[in-house]
Amino acid sequence: MRNLLSILFALFLNSAIFGQLSGIYTIPSSEIPSVRYAMEQLNLLGAGNGGVTFNITAGYVEVTSDSLYLEASGKSGELITFQKSGSGANPLIRRTGAGNRVTAAMGGNGDAVVILQGCDHVVFDSLDIATEDQGVEYGYLFRKSGQNNGCKYVTIKNGTITMTKGTSTYVAGVYASNHDAN
Repeated sequence: MRNLLSILFALFLNSAIFGQLSGIYTIPSSEIPSVRYAMEQLNLLGAGNGGVTFNITAGYVEVTSDSLYLEASGKSGELITFQKSGSGANPLIRRTGAGNRVTAAMGGNGDAVVILQGCDHVVFDSLDIATEDQGVEYGYLFRKSGQNNGCKYVTIKNGTITMTKGTSTYVAGVYASNHDAN
């Protein structure tokens, strides 16, 4: 009985310390230094009651050699929002890496700047996306996380998606696929 109480207390303490993200955060800040970090924390902890908003400073540039990946979901009226804060240039996520998937057809499970997997109720407002390598097929790639769990209620607005086509035949700014992570 004592061991059971110890385990239950540890679980309670763990959930109290490492609760879901909710409220308003600024990127970059000491608490949330990057969009990648915000997504990693959402994937780990989830979005809490009332949703979560990430205000990304105007003119902020995040350079990454790999995809940013989000699988957390908000709820109706309790959104996960990534939005520009302040006046000036839209924040920019720029992918420099070539990716590691080779897409043989439009809609193939390729590389992306941002991958949303089974996400619901997510908003990207005034956030620009760019890639510098023709090996990246998609700006935003929506894919399912399980047989019946695709992305729903995702909004992308007021941003620019700049892709590098080069010799690649298959490039799209936003692509909603029927693929899972494999």
